[in-house]
Amino acid sequence: MKKIIIILITIILCACSLTDSPSLKVKEYLDNFNNLNENVIEDMESAIIKENLSSSNTSIYREVLTKQYKDLKEVKTCEVNSS
Repeated sequence: MKKIIIILITIILCACSLTDSPSLKVKEYLDNFNNLNENVIEDMESAIIKENLSSSNTSIYREVLTKQYKDLKEVKTCEVNSS
């Protein structure tokens, strides 16, 4: 019985180390915005269209969103004060 438990724990630990970590997933997600991949641009354009802006405001809004997306950064540390 102990051998089975040890084998299962070993398999679980190995499997967990092989999968993508949550921080890696967040980095990949933010990289999509930083690099303005195709899906991000499509979503941004649909959001701009929904705003129903004038042509000059549309171009300004597009520039603002583009700058914001390129400036997204991952927050590496988080401190929680429970007192």
